[in-house]
Amino acid sequence: MSYEVVESIARTLSREAPRGGPRGAAVSVILSGRSAPEILFIRRAERSNDPWSGQIAFPGGRAQPRDGDPRTTACRETSEEVGIDLDAVAEFLGYAGPVTTHTGAIDVVPCAFLLRARGRVVLNDEVASYRWARVRDILSKDAKTIHRLETPGGSVEMPAIRVADYVIWGLTYRILVALLGLPEPV
Repeated sequence: MSYEVVESIARTLSREAPRGGPRGAAVSVILSGRSAPEILFIRRAERSNDPWSGQIAFPGGRAQPRDGDPRTTACRETSEEVGIDLDAVAEFLGYAGPVTTHTGAIDVVPCAFLLRARGRVVLNDEVASYRWARVRDILSKDAKTIHRLETPGGSVEMPAIRVADYVIWGLTYRILVALLGLPEPV
């Protein structure tokens, strides 16, 4: 893995913000290191009022009326959740296309950033833990797995990626597939 990974991701992005609406949210896909890139993931805290409780995600959340664009939402949410001021320490690479949640209720815009220098991560109460995952580990065939989700209607299996104790599935997995050019699961 090298500089080409970051450049490949950047080529898939747009510098123009997708149009958002009241269903809008944004996440920060934060890359660190050009020669051996890593991506920041968080484990959301267990909370009864959070439909994504305990899941692996990118920092981010719902747009506020004052945000103006998805990048502002992503930067604000990242600062709140992990204490990283992206405007101060990162290069904005661009926007990926919006991804709709499985319920269809929220359109999430991935915003990609490349850190100039990795600083300290400070978690708020919405985040239980974080992990920097090497892109080469994410792309490894050994990382591919199946996540089984237990629902009131039964068990559902879906493609996932395992990086150490983090299992990446659902919306976060779909964003990775798009950004890293992974083959779509069968």
